[in-house]
Amino acid sequence: MKEYDVYLFDFDGTLFDTKRSLRKVWADAFAAIGETVTDEQCDHYMHQNLFQTLDERQVKKEDYPAFGAALTASIDDPTTVAQNIPFPETKAVLDAVRAKGKKIGIVSGNSVHHIQLVLAYWGYEGVADVLMGSDVYQHGKPSPEPLLFALRDLGETPSPSVVYVGDSLQDIEASDAAGIDSYLLDRDGEYSDFARPRLKSLLELL
Repeated sequence: MKEYDVYLFDFDGTLFDTKRSLRKVWADAFAAIGETVTDEQCDHYMHQNLFQTLDERQVKKEDYPAFGAALTASIDDPTTVAQNIPFPETKAVLDAVRAKGKKIGIVSGNSVHHIQLVLAYWGYEGVADVLMGSDVYQHGKPSPEPLLFALRDLGETPSPSVVYVGDSLQDIEASDAAGIDSYLLDRDGEYSDFARPRLKSLLELL
């Protein structure tokens, strides 16, 4: 496996298993505007940014405030935070990358505030040099903006020494647009027809 100077990671589905928590969050947010959502739909929404979901569901703009308020309240509720579970190899991989003197960033469609809550709950403060979330940038993945902002804050620029690891195709699209390497984390074999390198575990980075 190629060694990099900068390792950027997606959060949901990559470092943490957030499926259970996000199903609750989506259900609460849609309930606030009188709609229901299935677990299967929630799992689909996890792989795209918020505005893509709102457009896909044809949510009226006048419902955005109620939807957003319910989503924020639900996602940062202590019960929800506790449902975000690190994958078994997460801490070991982050610690190993850190021990090699590499820079680490977490780049997510979630907010920095929420990521901080989850990391604090698990005692993971300080695992990353930068946290980049939706409360910082304007254009979510597959735009390269979140990755470019993270590199800016790390004092880096796109180069062959930077890699982004994520669990969705929009993570790969964002990486390509940013001009950096990427690996698709496909624990469940969901992307068997993906022609580029896939990982079954973060341990493969070591």
